[in-house]
Amino acid sequence: MMKNITFREWCAGFSLLTAFLLSGVNMFLPPVGEISDTVLWYAAQAFFFAGAALGIDTMIDRKLDKKPPSQGTGPPPAPPRGRGYTSTP
Repeated sequence: MMKNITFREWCAGFSLLTAFLLSGVNMFLPPVGEISDTVLWYAAQAFFFAGAALGIDTMIDRKLDKKPPSQGTGPPPAPPRGRGYTSTP
């Protein structure tokens, strides 16, 4: 089953790819082994954009569809409190 990739996902993927490529190429430019501040700034912005584009989209879809979060995430539900509750197993 093929999933259609949205424009937002293409932009997020492109920004991640360029961030990784610029960071990698900059490691080999003089001075060797150092990444310039502007490349680090761009990489941080690209990672932030990609996270926002992909993460917020997932959260909104889950809220609008009213789907419960996947199993295994978050703490277990609290035991019932009130009369008759005992703390011994």
